[in-house]
Amino acid sequence: MEYFSCDLKKIASDYNAEQGKYAGEYKQYNVKFDHPFIEIDNNKCVLCARCVRICSEVVGANALGLVNRGYDTYVAPALGNSLKDTSCESCGMCISACPTAAISENFTFKPGPVKTETIESVCHYCSVGCTLNYHIKGGHIWQVTGAEGQVNKDGNICRFPKFGYVAMNDKARITRPMKKENGQFKEISFDEAYQIIADKLKSGKPSAFFAGARLTNEEMYLIKRTSDQINATTGSFHYLGRGKGYGQNTPYNVPFEQLNQASHIWLLASEINKENAVAGFMISNNRAVKHIPLTLITCKEESSMERKCDELIHITSNYSFIRAANHYLLSNNLQNSLFLNDHVKGLEEYKSALLKNSFADLCEAAGCNQDTIKVFAEGYNNAINGILVFAEKNLCALAAKEIHHLALITGKLGKTASGILSLKEKNNSEGIQNSGIMRKVKSNSPEEWNAVFSQSKNLFIFGEDPIGCAFDKNQVKLWFDNKEFILVQEYTLTETAQKADLVMPASYAPEIGGSFTNTQRTIQWFDHVISGPMEHNSIHQLISIASATGVSGMNDVADAHKEMLKAITEHASTKELDMVTTNHTGRVKYFDYGCDAEFMKTTLYFENALKK
Repeated sequence: MEYFSCDLKKIASDYNAEQGKYAGEYKQYNVKFDHPFIEIDNNKCVLCARCVRICSEVVGANALGLVNRGYDTYVAPALGNSLKDTSCESCGMCISACPTAAISENFTFKPGPVKTETIESVCHYCSVGCTLNYHIKGGHIWQVTGAEGQVNKDGNICRFPKFGYVAMNDKARITRPMKKENGQFKEISFDEAYQIIADKLKSGKPSAFFAGARLTNEEMYLIKRTSDQINATTGSFHYLGRGKGYGQNTPYNVPFEQLNQASHIWLLASEINKENAVAGFMISNNRAVKHIPLTLITCKEESSMERKCDELIHITSNYSFIRAANHYLLSNNLQNSLFLNDHVKGLEEYKSALLKNSFADLCEAAGCNQDTIKVFAEGYNNAINGILVFAEKNLCALAAKEIHHLALITGKLGKTASGILSLKEKNNSEGIQNSGIMRKVKSNSPEEWNAVFSQSKNLFIFGEDPIGCAFDKNQVKLWFDNKEFILVQEYTLTETAQKADLVMPASYAPEIGGSFTNTQRTIQWFDHVISGPMEHNSIHQLISIASATGVSGMNDVADAHKEMLKAITEHASTKELDMVTTNHTGRVKYFDYGCDAEFMKTTLYFENALKK
């Protein structure tokens, strides 16, 4: 495939350049296949050093270098090691940068030159929202590359879409409805499946619907619309039991394009190079080129970001660390009073409750000495363009709320190139917040959900694998006991799907079209560009299910999109900024991998491949 994308070949053809004119000696190198995803062929290398620079200045991994000098120079992994034994992050950026395919994808198959069809879509892994190019031939995805998109304007993408596309070619995909009979699944027609679902929806039995954070906005809307029609509970295992507080930061996120205006960036509770890598590329590049200092604040004993930061702060509690910083600023009268007085309610009540704790006790709870927290609090407060970047995945909702308080206290919230940047875990985590999926949930506490599971007789689960992704599988399995009917819509037969009475096949985003809302609240539309392997795709299924409850007027994804936008607008409101006292309850996160079996499978695929 590189035959059709080689920059050197294109330029040579355009200018009729012939190699014979400069013929002479040349070195011969063995092609290196020892990395599971990246192949190095120095016979094709022109020593432009793009790969070395992008690995150093954008990724920050410094895994590649130029060995020797003059005619003997060649590109090699650091210290001459195998690439997978270096600090390589398997991001594939060196492949994107190489103009001659000297560094290319190490395919599990070795195709000859294949002319593929290129189609554009949006990544379905993390919340950055990168635009991709799928290269397709004969219904098979051969390769994924970056497109110049709304977020990734330079076309950069991370390892998940670049190498994780193999999951989309999985031959184990479910393509027809499967009904469980006598403990075994058998394929049935879509019409029979719809009739089974309609009977359950009309039974009047208490039901609960769950929508995964990988789904499109349109899928979420159809699920919520169906649930509302029968007055069922709607939620998402992605956020289940974690409390409330994740939704209030995103509207004030610093735009990615303003990161290069920062005077200092603090990174809290984030392995950004693995979890939201393209945002990490932006930060690393600004640190390397614009010398914007980066401070890492982490609870991890060993963080993959340590070698990429200028300062490292080890803590044991993100929640207590931020509360201690807030305490220090308020107790020393260092708050931005003008901003607080003009925009914020509840300051005095919050301050009174917070200052009942001693600063020393909060620092001890944070696992950090007092001087370090003082330096952080003053540094962030005084930075003209200070930005605190954090990963929602690794924070409880109350910690996210306290970060919101910190941005209020310092008066940075919503300011240009200043304030906070919340990185969500999944491609449409923000869609869960905006769609109203969790609107009927009052506290989102474990106790509230235990009551829901106890009362519900029917469970309808779309795009989530709570059993497979659970930290405590035995606890989660109890939620599925004594149910009369369980429906799961999924790509493959996950652990949760195996508990179902009826399994429906799920579609990938390019197979249905629609939109995701990224972590900056940008709604990104993409078209239906791939023909999926099933007769009825996910949107068709959800419209058919919704119609069984009396929902009408929707025939395709465009209709669902229009109604979804209208619903979001009707519920949108300008909320007052307020400060609310928090008390840590030790609430735990139930699920890893965003409760997405596909994300789990791809993550483990990378880990296992690199161990070989």
